[in-house]
Amino acid sequence: MDHLVLLPVGSILKSFGLNGTVLLNRGSLKNIKVDEPKVLWLGESAQVARPWKVDYLRISTKKVYLKLRDINSRQEADYLKGLKVFVPREYELKKELIDLIGFRVRVINSAKDIGFISSLDETNPQALFVIQSEDATLLVPAVTDLIEQIDPEQQIVIFKDIEGLFPK
Repeated sequence: MDHLVLLPVGSILKSFGLNGTVLLNRGSLKNIKVDEPKVLWLGESAQVARPWKVDYLRISTKKVYLKLRDINSRQEADYLKGLKVFVPREYELKKELIDLIGFRVRVINSAKDIGFISSLDETNPQALFVIQSEDATLLVPAVTDLIEQIDPEQQIVIFKDIEGLFPK
């Protein structure tokens, strides 16, 4: 059975306002997109953290504002003070995949680019890289098992040579 691995991203400093919003320390949250994640885990440690749905997460230059569903008053928010905030490890992986948008695409042992990753399509159960080539748009499963190497300096993703995945 797979265990959920949670990564710490910050902690709750105090309540803010009257509607249940809390202030967080910035921690690793500076790299989180505003519309992500939809669920955060809160607890004294990762072993006892429980999931909370996020109504909104606003990150300003100095402060991070978090509104959790079902926390609707200052008194309820006060109980969260000091709790650590976690995200699943899969979120970190997803973030890494999103960071590949704009990278050129090659197949291993080839010197020619196939195209570039124009976006990450998450409308299906399996996220897909949308790869724009000269003649077509290719959809490739966004899984690390298909990637042979990532060169961040050259901004190239080198995929494994899997038959039928890329046109010859």
